[in-house]
Amino acid sequence: MKRNFILIFDIIYFLGFLTLFFGDTNQKFFRNDAIGFGILFFLIYYFLTFKSKKHTLYSYFHLLFVILLSNYVFFKLAEYDPIQLLPEKLAIKLMMVFWNVFILHQHMYVSEMDFRKFGSIFAIVPCFVFSNFITFPVIPIGIAIGLCFRNHSFKNINLTIQWIVFFGFLIFWFFRDWTDDFALNRVILLAEVSILYLLLKSSDRSLKYRLIDSVLIIFFLNALILISKMFLDVEFKVDSYKEDLYLIPVSLIGSNAFLILVLTVMSFRGKNKIKNAFYLMVLLFAALLLLLSVSRISILSVCIFVIYYIWSQRKSKVTRVLYAILAILLGIFILYLGYNEKSIMSFGTLGIRFSIWKLHILATLKNAVLTGFGFHSERIIPFVSLSELPISDFALVKDYIIHFNTYPLAHNLYFQILSSTGTLGLLMFFIWFLLATVQYLRNYHRFNQRAHMVYLVLLIWLVHESLDFSSLEIANFFILCLLFGDLASSGIEEKSEDRNFKGVFVSSFVVLFFLTLFLFSLRFSYIEQLSFKYHKNIQLSTFYEFRPASESAAQSIHDKVNLNVGDYEIRFFGERYFFLKHALSYRSQYESNQLNQCFQYISRKELCYANLLSYIDRLDDQNKGHYKLAIQALLASTDPFGIYSKDFL
Repeated sequence: MKRNFILIFDIIYFLGFLTLFFGDTNQKFFRNDAIGFGILFFLIYYFLTFKSKKHTLYSYFHLLFVILLSNYVFFKLAEYDPIQLLPEKLAIKLMMVFWNVFILHQHMYVSEMDFRKFGSIFAIVPCFVFSNFITFPVIPIGIAIGLCFRNHSFKNINLTIQWIVFFGFLIFWFFRDWTDDFALNRVILLAEVSILYLLLKSSDRSLKYRLIDSVLIIFFLNALILISKMFLDVEFKVDSYKEDLYLIPVSLIGSNAFLILVLTVMSFRGKNKIKNAFYLMVLLFAALLLLLSVSRISILSVCIFVIYYIWSQRKSKVTRVLYAILAILLGIFILYLGYNEKSIMSFGTLGIRFSIWKLHILATLKNAVLTGFGFHSERIIPFVSLSELPISDFALVKDYIIHFNTYPLAHNLYFQILSSTGTLGLLMFFIWFLLATVQYLRNYHRFNQRAHMVYLVLLIWLVHESLDFSSLEIANFFILCLLFGDLASSGIEEKSEDRNFKGVFVSSFVVLFFLTLFLFSLRFSYIEQLSFKYHKNIQLSTFYEFRPASESAAQSIHDKVNLNVGDYEIRFFGERYFFLKHALSYRSQYESNQLNQCFQYISRKELCYANLLSYIDRLDDQNKGHYKLAIQALLASTDPFGIYSKDFL
């Protein structure tokens, strides 16, 4: 009976995944290639290995699922592809083919049970790269974790009271931020990486090394693509000041380069010359990207780590070599700074950050002191009462919003936690850090040198995040997860909770996780497919979510799509879905009713007023001037920075 139930579950899970694969997209040919290549490589591998009877039929089925999941990730990357090195997404296709071969190699040489447990993680490693962008990466990550759960034994997972409380708060914030897609992405990502940590913590060290190597390989390939793009781009200047590289923020490149450098240095092991040569290449690419980013806090973090690493190797014969390499790198870096437009000693941006920090602190303490504004707090804070914010700081924040055309992110981990989760969340974070530090100090002599190095890196990262907020960037988050897992496995065993209680809780949590994943996948894949289906009729907007591409484009589909939005749809699919439908309803008979729904169900009243003003502008009414003045006054009361008001001046 149990085997039949598991078989039915596997079939439903696989078919559900295929429905996501065959949804609306702007890359139909790439999707067909992704599925075709996946099946082709699987069949070749199957016919070459099935006679050895080394693997069971279920193992082959699991392998097919993993390969298709990997190709699904590359297919989602191809939908955006900010770098666009080669035509027809050829660079991504070549990387996809290489990754298929890599997964087959892992299946060949990793034990069947280990591949069942963690093979799906190899499929989603391309998600965890700074230059790769997916709208909802938590969907493939969640599918991969579901496969891990399907094949994992929960006896080795030790859920302490702290973890139970942590997941309890995540569930609270999940339902609190239900209407905000971006906030939900952050909550789900935090939950998924935490689950990955629990799964990896009890795994073999050799498997962790394989995962680390896979991260370094995919980083190397993507860095090679990015650097090749710079080399081929005649307009690219290495000495010019850049806020982003092909839409990739330089702060993200710098922070990720720091973590990759750390991960690579800690990966040098044994006398495998081929692997060590590869690690050296990764080091050079990461150092080059760090230089290009000119991220001061990331560069300082690397310097602190290098100094400690050389000091820890003081009795080794390689010390002089390390000092020589460090001196050469410092010389190159000083020369580079001399020709770069951005000076490392320029502190002009710090004034803006101080103003944004004041904004987050004052807004939180006055309006949401206990539980904060949610995991997308920077979107809400500009529209709350800001009477305590000094005029000079107000002007700097306003200039920041206008210049970057974005919401004021805190650029500080601790102030972002405060505004997102309130004093309650910030207190939880400091209690967690205090408990981790106490446990580390109590068992200091029982940790090996690698564990001491990992703990130092985490301390450096906490300092790094005082001038940045990169911890929830998907590329950095996974590397931090690997580091935490390495530190946990290097120490002592945690005390186990009551096994019966833990078994019931873990089982309940697995059921809750799958239900959450199902709802999340249904909701966000549907919204994403709608945006691709009508990409010619609407355009993305930072502050409006969606706007009609043009009057003719919007009106051309009024008879082809159901524009009526039910109240239950708004509650389930959230605000982004509502504004997508509202953009499609431009100049339709449903537009006025949707404006009424906006004021009833949408928390972002400033955006409702802005859409109402746009509607009034198009009215054929001699009194519309009076209506417009009244609505502008209401908008000004909810939009102190004039984010929407400037569109109607």
